[in-house]
Amino acid sequence: MALTWCPYHFTHSYLRPAECLWPLTHEAIANKCFETLTELEEVPFQGCSVLLRSRELIYGLTFYHWLPDSS
Repeated sequence: MALTWCPYHFTHSYLRPAECLWPLTHEAIANKCFETLTELEEVPFQGCSVLLRSRELIYGLTFYHWLPDSS
């Protein structure tokens, strides 16, 4: 196997499948004000915790058919 460099905004999402997850993490903090950085950090942390339990959603968005089962 060989690693290949991909530009930041590479057009082929099947080569950068995690790009499809950004909307899920960004929508929780979009257009909201937070008093502290700790409050801001908590929202994506909670969102990622939910995503960890949403394997089918991750599979459907990223096509990570090879993602190991962590359960």
